[in-house]
Amino acid sequence: MEGMKCDRRGGDAGRQRPRRARISGGWRACGLKFLLGLLPQMPLMAEAQSPQFVELSRSFSEAGRPWIAGPGYTMDGLGYRPIISSGTELSFDRIPESLALSYVSLSASAQQTAGLGDVVISPRREGYVVDRIEVILVTWARAKDWPALASADNKGYTHPVTVSLLGVNRGAADAVAFSPLGSSTAWVHVPWRPETLSNGKPYPYSGFAFKATIPFSEPVTLPEEYAVLVSYNTERTGFAPTGVAGPYNGLNFALSDRLPSVGVDADRDAVLWVKHPQWYYPAANWGPIGSPMIRTVLRQGTEPVAFTAGVPVDAGSYHLITRQNLIVTGEAFARIDPSPAKVILSEAVISKGSDYPGASVATDPPGLPVRITYNGVVEIPNRVGIHRVRAVVDNPNYSGEAEADLTVTGPTYQDWIDSKQMAADLRDEDQDPDADGLPNLVEYALGSDPGLFTPHPLRGLVESRSTQVVVRQKWLPSADLLVERSADLRVWSDVEPDSVEIDGETEGVRFSSESGTGGSCFFRLRAVRREGWSGGSLK
Repeated sequence: MEGMKCDRRGGDAGRQRPRRARISGGWRACGLKFLLGLLPQMPLMAEAQSPQFVELSRSFSEAGRPWIAGPGYTMDGLGYRPIISSGTELSFDRIPESLALSYVSLSASAQQTAGLGDVVISPRREGYVVDRIEVILVTWARAKDWPALASADNKGYTHPVTVSLLGVNRGAADAVAFSPLGSSTAWVHVPWRPETLSNGKPYPYSGFAFKATIPFSEPVTLPEEYAVLVSYNTERTGFAPTGVAGPYNGLNFALSDRLPSVGVDADRDAVLWVKHPQWYYPAANWGPIGSPMIRTVLRQGTEPVAFTAGVPVDAGSYHLITRQNLIVTGEAFARIDPSPAKVILSEAVISKGSDYPGASVATDPPGLPVRITYNGVVEIPNRVGIHRVRAVVDNPNYSGEAEADLTVTGPTYQDWIDSKQMAADLRDEDQDPDADGLPNLVEYALGSDPGLFTPHPLRGLVESRSTQVVVRQKWLPSADLLVERSADLRVWSDVEPDSVEIDGETEGVRFSSESGTGGSCFFRLRAVRREGWSGGSLK
């Protein structure tokens, strides 16, 4: 099959190459009577060429631009409805949750293909009609190859795509005929094939996969077995060829051999293939290549959907429709993405128990509502440690977030001493209200009670004859607790910890209790006042 295209890695730096495949046998052409009856339904694509919808993919900040281009067309007859998932059901689904960059694809231009589809089976859902058909296409067109179009829309171009829904009538000797159920033509936004990946590396494929959505405004009720036929016009192919070269010449049908997650493929080895004016079903031996990637979405209700007059301005997905004298003249699927917003969130250091109002955050544009969480919850933490703060814009029209650290130290000396019930003249750092030989600043560093006698804070913490451990408050902003050694009780020197082990809001300082000289060795604790805290473990 000349023109079958596939993306594959290997060989020449993983570059995409055309793939030849031969399809033979199993073709049955639909009867001429059916062809003549169905053909009048298809030229709707030609009528949809005007008015032309433009920039169907845009950001919220661009939402005020015109949605229609062309002489004599105004926005007066434009209406829209939001496309949402509530109240919908799936009838058939062969589209994965996340798309690959590209897929094996059938070139409409190279294969003279007017339409490609599939026959599917799904239980009827009473009271439901077709809301939209989603289909995966692959585009090969690059912005640099179409500079005039790219200057008007650097994200891509717009092109009409038609979906026809057909009833399946099976006769004797496996004869298959189709009857029209309804169709919809909508302008869709076709993105340019990227030049690079998000990491800056060259894009490895010739094609880029995207999802095209074709909404249905008029109600169509589906039988248990039906066919979905996707078609679009190129320069020389389609039901109404444009006669003009365009990026749509590089627009292909994506194929996949994955099983449907909803519904059943009536024949996994066959597709509905239209090479105008001939229709082929079953066009067999497609199993190894794959079938069109289609999703059928149903909605409740049998009445036509209501449209709001005017233009959409908020972020979201929309079905656009234009009318002249109550006659529908064009439809489109549009998407408005949230505009990027800058979130400024600063690192912060606070002490435990302080009157901290929460993280300070600013946005650009200014004044956007922001949702702030601390380690994933909204409550402000009051335990010693480093907590991850995340600020996310809470406005559907903007997208932005930032992260920072909130460090909670131990309490300040003043907060700690104020929490104790004692007279004002006993609150100084060098006071010893309980006469245990530990001044208040040392009690603060140890986390002990200055009003309760603390006997020998080093005794009882002997881990072995050569090792001792002192448990002190972690990350105190007002004091350092030092361990000092002396051989004569006159000259003292600092003891370097062998290790510091953190356990919650305290830390154990492990040090050697041997003198190293074989003589006597004395130890004492001393607290040194300081202001501020720069982070890390106190040593």
